[in-house]
Formats: sequence, C-alpha cells, structure tokens
Amino acid sequence: MDEIITKVIKDLRGKQRELREKADKIDDTILSLQELFGGQLVLPEVSATIQTNELSSRGIYRGLAIGQAAIRFLKSEGAPKKTREIADALEVGGVKSSDMYRAVYNALDTNDEAVMVEGKMWALKEWQA
Repeated sequence: MDEIITKVIKDLRGKQRELREKADKIDDTILSLQELFGGQLVLPEVSATIQTNELSSRGIYRGLAIGQAAIRFLKSEGAPKKTREIADALEVGGVKSSDMYRAVYNALDTNDEAVMVEGKMWALKEWQA
C-alpha cells in the first residue's frame, strides 16, 4: 500500500512540475507582450477583483522564493509598487511568510534587480534610464 501511495505522490509531483513549467512559459509570454506594448497590457473588462481571484486560484507565486516572486510581480505590473502592494499580491498569489511586509522589504533590499524609487516604491533597475 505504501508503494502505491508513494507512486501516486511521485506522479502528482511530476504533473505539478509540468504545470509550473507551463505557467512559467505563459508568464514569460505575458512579460514579453508587456515589454512589446510599453509595459501596460491590461484588458479593460478585467476588474481588480477578478485579477486578485485569478492570482489566488492559480497560486501564481507558490513555490517561488519571496525575492523571485517580488521581481516577477514587478515585471508583470510594469511600474513601481509599494512594499505593501507587493506583499499583498504575493500573499494572494500563494507565498507564505509570518511577516510578509518585512520579508518582501528585506528580499528586495538585498536583490540586485530591484531599487527603491519615488520615496518608498520598488522598481526594477532595468527601468532606470
């Protein structure tokens, strides 16, 4: 019986990896389209509530380190964001931390791809001219 359960779990983890790889490819495509269209690729009929529910149901950031997830979020948004906005998005997207705000701040503060701009907002260094 244990062998069967072990095999089922192994198969499920394999499927999970496959789905994450596909989701990453989709995310990369979206980021490419955003870059092509000036960073703002937004469907006007999609409300913030639907977008939040999409993040939650897909667990878009689940399995990523906080720094990786924060950078991915900034890339998807295409504009500087406050630490609280990033922390909230990561929580909705499946990232777990006992103090998400502090974890996001520390992760971005030590990340070579991020920089604080406009007071207390995070941006990607690549956005700086």
